[in-house]
Amino acid sequence: RDASTSTQYVGVQLQVRNTGNVPVNYSDLKVRYYLTRDGAATLVANIDYAKLGASNIGVRVVNLAAPVTGADAYVEFTFSSALGVFYPRTGTDDILAKIRRDDYGPLDQTNDYSFSGATTLAVNNRFPAYLNNALVFGTPPSGAPARMAATNQPANASGATIVAAATGPQALAASPNPFGEQLTLRFALPTTQAYSLAVYDGQGRLVQQLASGQAEAEQAQEVAVPTATYATGFYLVRLTTASGVQTLKLVKQ
Repeated sequence: RDASTSTQYVGVQLQVRNTGNVPVNYSDLKVRYYLTRDGAATLVANIDYAKLGASNIGVRVVNLAAPVTGADAYVEFTFSSALGVFYPRTGTDDILAKIRRDDYGPLDQTNDYSFSGATTLAVNNRFPAYLNNALVFGTPPSGAPARMAATNQPANASGATIVAAATGPQALAASPNPFGEQLTLRFALPTTQAYSLAVYDGQGRLVQQLASGQAEAEQAQEVAVPTATYATGFYLVRLTTASGVQTLKLVKQ
């Protein structure tokens, strides 16, 4: 929201949308804004306004144990359980926040990982979102903790690498989106059942069968897909199970 490269206050305008087809609990959602403190000062963050109610939005500053490129801290936004269920095709509307140093010194936004410079709302893939501590949108800075323990599984014939970890039910999600030469898909089924995961082009033609098999109940499945050979354009990822079909629209840049 604040496009100034140097400022006393970092202004953040945030909207989160559930673009999947599964309702989730607001309280299971977190989003993080990564930035640098520009010195030893302590950062302070406050919610100025939220359509959902400022008291329903939590905000805290966490200093990274080891600085990474573009960040030595992040501001984490959380949502009260009083908000209930975050339904598909709905959004939070505006959440406005300010971040400052406790000594009111200047902050240089040009070295902040999540700073986009946009003055109007736009998709920011450097503002990652987590559901049940699993990354479901965006990309954190390289070296930042992902907060998702996982056990590697062998790659399947498609070249996609599958990772599994204990979690809860999770809607099909992709990151980053738009994607470049690599795409990561994640999901967790509520019950043990067979599944099939495939990519289709904008005309509905099969591009790649990624994975299929039996998924254990509430075990997060993470599928890393090499996409360097994909042409630019729109794609659909389809997860088919006995419970139904989930579809995500993706864009290759």
